[in-house]
Order: sequence, then structure tokens, then C-alpha cells
Amino acid sequence: MARLTSPDASVPSGQAASWMHAVFQILARLYFLDHLVKALQKMCLHELTVPVLQLGLLISESVVGSKGLADLYRLRLAHVCSELKLREAAVQHEEAVGQVYISELEQARKEIALKKEKNKEPLLEESLPALSEQALAAHSVEMKPLEARDKILKMNGETGRGLDGTSYPHLWILKAEVLLEMSLYQPARLLLSEAHLAFQELDEPCAEAQCLLLLAQLARREKNYGQAKRMIAQAQRLGGDEQFWYNSTLTLADTLLSTEHSGREATVCHVFQKLISALKILKKERPNRMPLLEFMITDLEARCLSLRVSAAQESAVPEPAERLLEMDDSLLDIERRFSDCGYKENCVDVKLERAKLKRLHAQNEKDEEQKAAYYLEAYGLLQSAVAEEERRFQSVQALLSLHDLQNVNTPLMRKLARLKLGLVDMALGLLQSIWEEAPGQQHEQGSLEKLLAQCLQNTGDDTSVGLQWFTLKRTLAHGALAQLGSLQPLSVGCVEIRARLLGLAGRAVHLLAVQADPVRPACYWEEEPSVGAKLSDLRSLELEAEEEDATKSSRDPPSSRAAPEEHGRRGGGLKRRMVLAQRYLAQASEVLLQCLHVALGSGLLDIAAAASLEMVECVGALDPMTTCQFLALSQSCSASETMRDVLLAATANTSSSQLAALLQLQHQLRRRERTTTGLGTSVEQRLAAVSKAWQNLCVTEQHFNLLNEIPPTFRILFLHLSPDRSHLYSAAYEKPKFIPVAKGKVQHMGGPCKVMRLAVSPTAFSHLLACAQEFRKQIQAQVYAEDLLLSTGSEPEGLQAAEREHPVQTLSGVLEALEELLRPLFPMLCVSEARAQMPVAVADSGKSKGEDPQRKPSTGPQNTVRPEVADRIVLVADRHLLELPLEGLSVFSEGTISSVSREFSLQMLWNRLRKEETAGGGVKKEGRSRDSKKRSLAKKGKKGSFPRVVPADCIIVDSDNFKFIVDPYEEAQGPETLTPASITQEILERFQDTFTSRWVGHLGSKEFPSQAQWEQALGSCSGFFFYGMECFLSHVLVERLVAMNLQECQLLVLLDLARSYQSRRRRMERSEHRSASKPSLEDPVEVAILLSLVGVKSILANQWSTLLQDNALRASVLWENLLAVGKPVGETVRLLQEMSGDEATMKDRVLLLLQPQLQSSELLPTTLNLVLYGLPHQAIG
Repeated sequence: MARLTSPDASVPSGQAASWMHAVFQILARLYFLDHLVKALQKMCLHELTVPVLQLGLLISESVVGSKGLADLYRLRLAHVCSELKLREAAVQHEEAVGQVYISELEQARKEIALKKEKNKEPLLEESLPALSEQALAAHSVEMKPLEARDKILKMNGETGRGLDGTSYPHLWILKAEVLLEMSLYQPARLLLSEAHLAFQELDEPCAEAQCLLLLAQLARREKNYGQAKRMIAQAQRLGGDEQFWYNSTLTLADTLLSTEHSGREATVCHVFQKLISALKILKKERPNRMPLLEFMITDLEARCLSLRVSAAQESAVPEPAERLLEMDDSLLDIERRFSDCGYKENCVDVKLERAKLKRLHAQNEKDEEQKAAYYLEAYGLLQSAVAEEERRFQSVQALLSLHDLQNVNTPLMRKLARLKLGLVDMALGLLQSIWEEAPGQQHEQGSLEKLLAQCLQNTGDDTSVGLQWFTLKRTLAHGALAQLGSLQPLSVGCVEIRARLLGLAGRAVHLLAVQADPVRPACYWEEEPSVGAKLSDLRSLELEAEEEDATKSSRDPPSSRAAPEEHGRRGGGLKRRMVLAQRYLAQASEVLLQCLHVALGSGLLDIAAAASLEMVECVGALDPMTTCQFLALSQSCSASETMRDVLLAATANTSSSQLAALLQLQHQLRRRERTTTGLGTSVEQRLAAVSKAWQNLCVTEQHFNLLNEIPPTFRILFLHLSPDRSHLYSAAYEKPKFIPVAKGKVQHMGGPCKVMRLAVSPTAFSHLLACAQEFRKQIQAQVYAEDLLLSTGSEPEGLQAAEREHPVQTLSGVLEALEELLRPLFPMLCVSEARAQMPVAVADSGKSKGEDPQRKPSTGPQNTVRPEVADRIVLVADRHLLELPLEGLSVFSEGTISSVSREFSLQMLWNRLRKEETAGGGVKKEGRSRDSKKRSLAKKGKKGSFPRVVPADCIIVDSDNFKFIVDPYEEAQGPETLTPASITQEILERFQDTFTSRWVGHLGSKEFPSQAQWEQALGSCSGFFFYGMECFLSHVLVERLVAMNLQECQLLVLLDLARSYQSRRRRMERSEHRSASKPSLEDPVEVAILLSLVGVKSILANQWSTLLQDNALRASVLWENLLAVGKPVGETVRLLQEMSGDEATMKDRVLLLLQPQLQSSELLPTTLNLVLYGLPHQAIG
């Protein structure tokens, strides 16, 4: 290449022209190199883009001499290396770029260039009005694409090195595009902001529109949807070519679909149709752009149909078959058009959408043969998509040398791997449903009928569909295993694909074990001794076969009786099948454990949850302790995913806190599989350092040791639904205890671990959830009606009419349905009263052990003491089950249960029990303070009452460090004696001498708390009491709450969800200024999730709306028992849940006012409303 020098006065004009031409050629080469890179990426040849980008980097550094341009190519190389999973190379290129994206030289040259352009403005003054008129004419036509040309960067004509000042804004846009792909949002925002200002001064509307479009994409990724829509509208007013309109419309569609507004799919389809109409007109005006325009039109139509398919999948009402057939025909036509345009890769996506439609057809079809036909078509479409993508992959591989690409994982490989995983998942689902139906049909037939069915089965009598279905059933397992085998090389360098591969492989081998096993799979969950004997003794299978044959031979004529040797062969065959099944189970367990190791190590909790549940199916009731471990792990993983979704909804506003920005960035990286990059690692490390909520979401392999940390007085009951809600898995666990008895012997206490699997109707369970939701709505309406009646003397219009149209859904009706659902689990859920009350004789050691004050003193000898009894029930249940009034089950009213508390997972329970390490490396002790004896003596009840004794195993909450905020808006209406401020004032005065003298807080609106005071009160207390109207989260900023660390807050009491006309109006005004995702966070279960994530140990909260007098009752009973009596929080809440009118203490003025209500027949909505999340064994001391 010729050497480039700066032209000066001594250089002839011909040489200067030649020099300028050479400079233009250099930058033109870079322009065409960029187009070559785009073409290679479109052809999935990402590996070949690396040398091309390296050449661009060399030209930028050595010839052009521009560090900014060289940094652009380094960023592109870093992005490509990241896409190829070459992490070290990507980090090297990112480090070479550094943290400065706009140098001082670039900024200075841009300013000089802008000044020169401004000096030229008078020369162009005459043409400006014409340009404005042309722009206005263009804007008057909706979606009228302009003719825009690509911008080629210019070199500095004065120095001959570096770029011209006017080219820097275009360079910044190119950098910002790459940074957006790499999820580096902050530097991208800086570059785009500078470029936007420059383009405004340079008067380049098309470039300014492109800049605004990129800013809109950035805003959408940061979930600033309103800002994104405004920027898109502004960009479209400026206009651009057809590619700009296509990209901006897709960005607008993604923004609309990301919101929570109803009807967004229809709005997006309308936007697509408007652009389709504009592009069809443009096809006639620009025939040379016909192929590109035809592709855009076809792609937009395909996206419309994809939205319709998704809506049909999510709809609770099945779509009519005619509409599904219409969508399938449209998709088939689009597939043909894509093929004609040469876009084979888009045909694969259309096949996947058609497969979804076929499966919808099959789910809604009643006729068995037609259902089989739809499943055949769906499976065939998936196979065709995989084959098409595999041909494409093989053609790409044929162009490359495989010698140096052993550890490379390309986007095409990952797409092919996911297609294969989808095909295997469908195959295993079909296989499981087929094999589950077969044993039921065989069980209904006798042995003679089975033999006749096998002999008389003739495939020649089957229809075409029947023959294909028969063939598919025999080849599904082999096809799935073959696809899994071919997935191995595609998972290199991609942890998620490898984890999913191992999970599906374990599931496939487990299905083979079920098929080979002569024992029905349901037997592994039955508890009859005969079944256990069958499973543990292989000889029993042989004897069973001999007995069956003997019975058969007694019925058959003598000529057809088999020889004794035949009986032995049949028994041997059953033995071999049993051994084969055990081998399959061993292999499945090994593969699933590998899957768990990979998934837990990489934070892939959804995969870990599925693998753990598969392990539960593998083990069954044969080893209850192992099954319980894996069931708890599966629930912890799925609960962590659920809580992550709630946390992400709470931090949707990325500008509210550092935590919100980090969480949303990590979520974006996770969705785009970039968590293993340097950025992903640094984000997760930062989250672990600053966020208590993030720490509580983590689940590791240490989960298998958590059951050892459970207190001996806890009885853990796990309730976990399968993903399709067809099975409910349950386990009961309590820590084994060994009690010393006479003569140095020990006695084992504590029942064995029990597990059960219960078949559930998904429809019935959904109906139960709907009934519970309807009950909540009716309670809310009744509460509002009563308050309005008190304040205005009139009921809301239409309320009585609505109640007449819809029958009232009572809580007792919900409880009856819940009892019916869970009744088979009652023997496992109950606590044996005989076991719990059994005294144990011990040798007199001279010291008396602590005794539970709630138990009657023993009448036996003095050397008998009560062992620690697991009478504190902890319900570890799924998110949907927590919507139900589980505490009202009759099984919890039997035996000697002292408390029933809720928990989201075993991991969360351990997080609450864990002792935090101090800065010096020690462990912060929880329990009684050093002056506990003195405090216990000083804080007695009133004269004549029982002495205050706190159980020995309780964790003490310091009563001197309580904070409270009560009705800060003073919205309560009704009798003055029942208002939150009046009730709280009475409690403070009653316990002034013993407990509440150091309580600090805000009572009423006289000292209205600011957001900072809310945070200070919550973050500096051992106990917090909120008593007011509406939901707790309607008073605080949820974004600030989830960023806090409340591990010092051991007890949080929420007496909320009361309503008044003023509180309802305030809530509605506030909701108008909040995003659509925020109101759902005021659901009581989600409030408990957020408070648990930030570290609160015990949370007392209402489940549904309540009356003012009900909260007054709860406040009085709660603090009377927590403070005066010294009961643990679990026992106090249980006392409220079991309270009846006869048990109310009439000494209290408030309870005296509530006497008529307590004697009413329907007390369940009042007594069962308050529930406990977290630790039940905390007491105020």
C-alpha cells in the first residue's frame, strides 16, 4: 500500500487528488469489511469474522491511526469472541479498550468541526426552507420511508491521520450498537447522548433518528417503557429508510409487549399491519428493493401469527378448531414465502409455531385417533425443523476447518441444540403419557385377555394414522436417545445446554427403568407392607408369577397347561427385568446427580428443580429420607425462581437504586446467556456484596446438609406441586432425638421421615384457587361496604345486586374443598398425641430442665422430664398453595400442635435460622441476652396473674428496641376506641412499666414519617409494628425497601389491609403514578416474600382484607400474650387462629366491645386471617 502523507502547498494538485483518493479507498475498504462481517454473521460463519475484524483493527491502528476506530474493532472482536464462548479472548479485547470511550482528542476535534459547519450556515441559508418543506411533506405521510445512504467515515484532511471531526458522532453510534449487544449500558448511553447532540447541530435527521432508536432500545432494556415509546415516536417523526422503519417498529412492539397492559398483543398486531401496508405501497415505488421488502412483509405477518398462537396457548378457554386450522394454513403459506425468498432459517421458526398449534389441537381433541394424528404432525414438524437446522449446520461446518475449533460454541450450534432439546422433551412427554396409559389398560384386563390381545393384534387392520402411531410408539425411546447422543458435541462450552442435556438424559433413562420394571410405578409410593416386601425381595416376583400361572392353568383346559419349566422361565424373566430396571435407575440417578452438580454450580435453579423432582420419582417411598432431601431441594430451587420474579418486579425501575440496576442487568445477561462473561461475573459478585435479598436467593449443594440444622422442636411438612399440577408431593420430617434414660441408655424419639405422592386434578386445583381468590374479592368488597356505611350511612351502589347475581364464596366452602384435596395426606401431616406426650424417665442430675409453661406439670415421679417435642409445625409450601387457608385444616386441630407457621422453602428457613458472622470473623449469638435473668424477674405480669416464663428453646427479641408506625395518614373511621392510634396508645400505656417504655415510633399523622424515617425505623430495630390502613407496601417505596438489609429485624407485625373511603382514594391516586407491575406486589404473599428476602426472621401478617374491629382484637390479644404472658410468636398466632367466643377474656375493654362478634357462628375469616411466616420460636424478652 502506498505511503500516505499530508498534502501541502508544495504538492502538485494532481498528487493531492491522488492522495485524497487513496485515503477514500482505505475507509471504503473498512466500510466493505464491515458489510462482509455482517454477511458472514448472517450466514452463521461467526468464526470467519474474527480474521476480518483483525484486519480492520490493523488498518485502523497502522494506516488510519485512530484509536477510537481501533477500539470499535476491539469491541466487535470482544463481542464475537463472547458469542463463540472464547472468554479469555473476549476479556483481553475488552481490557485493551479500557474504560474511556470518548477521548479528549475526539471531543476537541468534534467541537472544531461543528464550529466550521456553523460558519458555513449562511452559504446554505437559501436552501434551508426548501429542506424543511420537504421534511414536513414527508412527515405528513405516515410511515413513508426515506432514501438514506450509509455514512462512510472521513479521514482528517489536514493531518492525514485520524478521523475527521464530523465522523466522530457516526463512530460513537457504531460503538454504542456493539456496547448495547454486550449489555454495557452506561457507556452506550454516554456515546449516544453525545452523538445525538452532535447530529442536532449537524442537521442530519436520519442519523439523529437512528441515534434516538438506539436510545429507545437502551431504555427498553432498562425497563423505562414510557421513555422508550417517546423516543421511538420522536425518531419516527424524523424518518429514515425502510430498514429504519422495520427496526423501529420491532422495537416499539417489544416495548409494548413488555408492559402489563391488557390487549397489548392486539395493539402490536395493529402496528405491524400499518407498516405492512406502507411496505406494500413501497414495493411498487422501489422495485429494486423488492426482495428485502417482501422479506419484511412476510416476517411481520409471521410475528402477528406468532402472537396469536401465544395468546391461544395462554387462554383459559380453548380456541375453536376452525380458528386453529386457519392460523395453521396462514403459517404454511408464510413458510412457503420464506422459502421462496431464500430465508430457510425463518422456515424453522415457522415450523415450531405450527408444532405448537398441532399440540393445541391435540390437547383440545376428544377423539383418540384424531388426537394421535395431531401429535404425529407436531412431532413430524419438530423433526423437520431439527433436520433443516442440522443440514444448515453441516453445510457451515463443511466450510470450516475443525482442527482449531474444538472449544468453540457458535450461536448456530446453540440454536440446533435447543431444537434437539425441544424434540427430546416432546418425545419423552409422549412416551411417558403412552406408558402411563398402558399399565392401566393392562390392569383392567385379565391374563387370558392380555394373551388374546397380543395374539390378535394385527397392524394390517390399522388405519394409516394408527399404523404411524404404532410405529412412533416403538421408536420414540430410540429416537430420543439418539438425539441426546448427538447433543454431546453441541454442548461444549455452554453450561446451560449441558445441564439440560443431563437432565433430559436422566429423565429418559428413568422412563426406560419404569418400562422395564415388572412392578407398577405407583407401587413405589404405596405404603402397604406387601408392596415393600415385593420391592425388596426379587424372589417374591418369581413366586407371584408362579401363582399367577397356577391360577391361569387351573382355569385353562389340561391340554393348554404349561410345563413347570415354563413357570421357572417366566420367573427368571421377571427377575431379569427387575435387575435391568435397577441398573437403569442407578444410571438415571448418576446422570441426574451430575445434572444437579452442573446446575447448582451455575445458578440454573429451574434445571436443578426439574432434576431434583425426577430424583424424587426415581427413589419414591423406598428411601423416604433421600426422597425428602431431593423434594426439599426441588422446592427450594423453584421457590427461589418465584421469589426472583417478585424481586425483579419490585426493582423494575432501574433508576431507583443500585440494586435495581444490577438486578435488571443480571436478568438481561441471564436471558441472553452472558452470565459467564466478565461483566456477568462482576455483576453477580457485586450483588452478593450489596444485596441481602440476592444472598437469600442462592441455593447450593450445601442444601443437602440443611435438615441437620433444623431445631428438634420443628416438624417440617413439605407440600410441592409438579409443574403441570398433576401431582402433589408431600414429606414430613422432624429431627431424630436421642433421650438419655435410666442406666446410661438412650431412647430414640421422633417419628420416621414420611413421603407421599398424591394425584391431583389440575382443573380442580385451579378451581380451588379461583374460589379462594373470589373469597378475597368478596371480603374486600364487604369491608369497604361496612366502612362506607359507617362514614356516610349508605352502601356502595351495585354491591347487593352483585351479591345476588353471584353466590357468596365463604371461607368454610374453600376449606371444605381444601380438606377434600389434602385428606389422603392427613395421616402423614398429623402429630401423634401419644408420641408427643410420652414422658421419659431420666437419672436425677441435680438440675431441673426447662419446662414448657403451656404444658401441665407431670404427675409422675420427680425424675421424669418431658423431652423436646416436635410440636411446632412448619408448612413449607409452594406459592400457589400459600394462597389457601392451610392453617384451617382440621388435621392441625388434633394432637398437641403448639404452632403452625409458613415457609417458602427449606433454604429460606435455614437463612432465617443462620447466625450471621460478625466483622471480626466470629458468630453473632442469637438467644437470650446476658441480663436475661434480670429482665425475666423484672418483667412480670400484673399482680395475681401467672408468672412470665419464656420457653428455654426460644430466640429472644429485645423488647427495648421496638419501633412502630401506626396509621400515619389517620384514615381509620369508626368508633374512637377501635382506631389503630387509640388501640396502640392503650397498649403502650398498659405495658409502660415493663416493656414499652423505650418503644419509639409515629402515632397518627402528628408526626408523619418520611421515607427516610421509614427506612431508619425498619433498619435499626429488633422488632417492628405497623398498624394501619391498606397494604403495608402502599406506605413505603418498595424499590427502597428491597435494597435494605433487615437481618436485625427479628419480628415484624403487620396489622394492615383494613380499608376506608380515604385510604381507598389515596391508594387509587398513588396507583395512577405507578407501573402496571407494582399493584400485584401488594398481594399479601408477595409482601411476605419481599420482607423475607431482606432478612426479617418472623412476619405476622393478614391474608385478606379485614375490619377495623378485627385488627383491634388481634392487636390486643397479640401484645397481651407476647408481652404479659411471654408466649412465642407461633403459639400466640395459633391462639388467635383457634379462638372462639367462649375463650375471649372479657377483662379487656376492647374484647368486651367485640363480644357480639366473637359469639357469632362464622368466625373463620376473623380467626384464620393472621398467619405467621418464618420462625415460630421467637419470644419477646
